[in-house]
Amino acid sequence: MTLLTCPRVDVTLIAHYDAPVLVYSPRYDFSLFGLERLHPFDARKFSRAWARLEQRLGGELERYWEAPPAPIAEADLSLVHEAVRWPSAASPPSS
Repeated sequence: MTLLTCPRVDVTLIAHYDAPVLVYSPRYDFSLFGLERLHPFDARKFSRAWARLEQRLGGELERYWEAPPAPIAEADLSLVHEAVRWPSAASPPSS
């Protein structure tokens, strides 16, 4: 499924864009009170990537940027991602 074939996407909203749209929010990064530095995953990778784009594009970046209006609903997220079922700590491992 693509963005254009997704039943919940209003194609008329997409058609008015004359350039790619970059959806970004500083809230994409996460913090664990400094403990994230001990983890191999870069918890600030999104803001680092955005900073590189700002360096290269300067004020032109505003033309491409759109802040997410709200968190995505579970139903919408399930259109593009499989449901993840985390095993319960109380349930025995399946064999």
